Amino acid sequence: MLKFIISSWEQSMAQSGQPVELLKRDLHRLFQAITSIMRNDTPTLIGVQSVALKNFPSWLSVLDKVFTVKELSEIAANMINAVRPSGTDIDNKRKVISVEQMGVILAMVRGPLFVNKGTSCQAALSLSLSCSSRSLTSSLGLVADSRNILTPLVIQQLRRHLGGSQPDVIKSCAEILSVLLDGLQAEWDEEQELLQSVISLLPEMMHAITFARANSDDRLLLMISTCFLSMVFQGDPNSILTAGGTLRVDSSEQQAYLLQFCELLLLLIRDCPYAKNWFALVMLFYGVLAKCLSIIVSHLMSKNPSYVRSVWLSLSLSLLESST
Repeated sequence: MLKFIISSWEQSMAQSGQPVELLKRDLHRLFQAITSIMRNDTPTLIGVQSVALKNFPSWLSVLDKVFTVKELSEIAANMINAVRPSGTDIDNKRKVISVEQMGVILAMVRGPLFVNKGTSCQAALSLSLSCSSRSLTSSLGLVADSRNILTPLVIQQLRRHLGGSQPDVIKSCAEILSVLLDGLQAEWDEEQELLQSVISLLPEMMHAITFARANSDDRLLLMISTCFLSMVFQGDPNSILTAGGTLRVDSSEQQAYLLQFCELLLLLIRDCPYAKNWFALVMLFYGVLAKCLSIIVSHLMSKNPSYVRSVWLSLSLSLLESST
């Protein structure tokens, strides 16, 4: 239907010069009605909401002929924010909505709304959604603004769901994080604010790893551990110590976070999630964990020396056990 509407407008514009603002106004009204449906908690609408979320990424590829990248990001943000927040008491039917919601976010971070300003149209196309060369060319300068609009929303949703107990949704979070971390390492290396936002998820990542281990979900543990490894690898000492600047130095919250961090690192060292014959990855894994543990222990040395001694003792025993 959207393709038909856009096609009709293009023909009308060619014949009578109909301004795009009129079409934009009508489409905004359409999406206001859709977001109103998404906010509705009526159980009978769950199926409709699920279908709307599932198809939303394909709508963006049609709407790029009318809206700029920044405008599309605002439409996407409104759509995702309209979904009712999920809690631990969420019913089985509404769990589907959370999965579809994360699917929309995954499509966004893979597509032109998040693509780097220097990336070509062809590269953007190969990532995910198709995008007309005319609209992409005119909006490449706005991609950074688009990413700034969407990043807080993406981080908010990741924080909410990584701290939850839905394995399928947490796996979707890991996929989204993987795309963000790859982008930060390959193309968005100058965007320190985005990196800090991602690293601020370390407490939720620790929860997700603990959840995966408790539920013996090896695939989830592998996905989350790999993202965790990349986050720590890319982060600087201060970011690791303060969870991306979200914790005040020497606060009780930071101390609790660092103690939990140490316990998790020791646990991972005792029980590496990777197969032993994955030599390069295992070596990187232990190297990054050792770096991280050294940063945390150095910070804790003056605050809690007895705990630090117990950490080093536990680490020595773990390494001896793993070598036998």
